[in-house]
Amino acid sequence: MHDDQSCLVKQKTLIIWGQNDRIISNKLAVIPECGHIPHVERQKSVVKFIVEFLQRETKTNASLTGAAIDSLVPC
Repeated sequence: MHDDQSCLVKQKTLIIWGQNDRIISNKLAVIPECGHIPHVERQKSVVKFIVEFLQRETKTNASLTGAAIDSLVPC
């Protein structure tokens, strides 16, 4: 799924981010064969990354419970 005009953009994109920037955490999830809206194009992959992230954070943050993580997984 993509905008019909997106194929007209020929410029490459470079993203530069400081490793120690505290605004965004240091986890980057890249989903192959996916465009600008991964939560629509690859729902299962996005949910997988979110659940894995929350499970990792649960180990260091006691305020997040397993019930909160389970509520994210679609039926």
